[in-house]
Amino acid sequence: MTDFAERVINPKTDDFSVRSLMDVDFYKFTMGQFIFKNYAGVRVKFKLINRDPDIPLAEVIPEEELRKHLDHVRSLTLRRTDLSFLRGMDVYGKNMFDEEYLAALSTLQLPQFDLKMTGDQFELSVEAAWEEATFWETIMLAVISELYYRNLMKRMTPYETRILYGRATDKLYGKLKSLKANGTSFSDFGQRRRHSFLWQQFALEMATEVMGDLLGGTSNTWMAFNQDLMPIGTNGHELPMVITAIAEDDDAKRSAQYEVLGHWEELYGEGLLVMLPDTYGSEQFFHNMPDDLATHVAHKWRGQRQDSGDPGDECRKFINWLKSKNVNSDVITRKKINIFSDGLDVDQMPRDLGDLPPTRDVAVLGLDDLAVAPECEAGDLLERLACVDSLDQITEGELALAQDHGVVQTGREWKLWTHRREPAADEHRELGVARLDLLGAHP
Repeated sequence: MTDFAERVINPKTDDFSVRSLMDVDFYKFTMGQFIFKNYAGVRVKFKLINRDPDIPLAEVIPEEELRKHLDHVRSLTLRRTDLSFLRGMDVYGKNMFDEEYLAALSTLQLPQFDLKMTGDQFELSVEAAWEEATFWETIMLAVISELYYRNLMKRMTPYETRILYGRATDKLYGKLKSLKANGTSFSDFGQRRRHSFLWQQFALEMATEVMGDLLGGTSNTWMAFNQDLMPIGTNGHELPMVITAIAEDDDAKRSAQYEVLGHWEELYGEGLLVMLPDTYGSEQFFHNMPDDLATHVAHKWRGQRQDSGDPGDECRKFINWLKSKNVNSDVITRKKINIFSDGLDVDQMPRDLGDLPPTRDVAVLGLDDLAVAPECEAGDLLERLACVDSLDQITEGELALAQDHGVVQTGREWKLWTHRREPAADEHRELGVARLDLLGAHP
């Protein structure tokens, strides 16, 4: 077992926060292939946003240290054994990744980042081809989170450090036993917000021993590979966000969120047919879906991932929508899944989710359970898709996650500079990205 306190007190020089390009959420590979097949070359910009500006990241993490860890990530490439693991990924009865995409991954090196300090915060962004820039998302967050914790813990005495890890281990074990006693099935999605690489590894080892078959797997591809777990993940908000931004007219913008469904099903078939409806608000997503598509999705797709709103309420809405499309209760109970991935607490889950109508519910949790101190918990960080197609500016709002996340600015029009290729200087054209009231997404 790793002596965490010793590693903090006497760190090794090679203790990088991210040590492999496989140390990334699995949906980066599934979305990466989707992007590679359908939207290769579209330029996007990801940037880090600290949603709690009272946490002075740049005063805690030395810029030189952060730059060193990010540079290390850029030096990484996928090994032959990594590619062999991805090549053999046939969880749903067919190989998920084709040879063309695997060949592209074999030469993948993450693009250059831009890092600077502004007051007590970092400005960290990446602008590059979408199929490459997308891999930075969870990696950036994991690096920031671990370095934040490391530097806070330098202020602790050796005894405080050992007590911290002892209490964290006991707390984690207690929560796992509680989940096991309630028969709660869950998967780990903690890579982007973890205390550290080593702690996530330890937490998953404990969860495997305590939970047995109730542990569905992990989103961390490296952990899945090295601990013989199921890699878990489907898709994220960035797909409809970018497709909406590059759509040519209002009708195309309205239908962009449904374009994702069609391309996704063509690429992956039944195994990964789990939709994420809340990019611009779940209510408008289901209400505006064309009737023929809605009937097909209700009967063919496996379920949804709930990522905003009250978990119980969103599950009930989904079940009612299925019933409105004549999916019978027996099919809902036996075959449909509702993945809860937001607003979960171990102590509340049995109470909040136990009275739901029966579906094959799966909870998604981060397993860290380790805070340095109440006043020193990691910041609420978001790696946001800020710009699309080499945007020069976004005025009066920003392309954000969703109404459900409280960040959509309706009634405003975003001015974007966009292109689908490298244009001459006079070939830029200005697009007014559709206001979200086109989708009926009102606050």
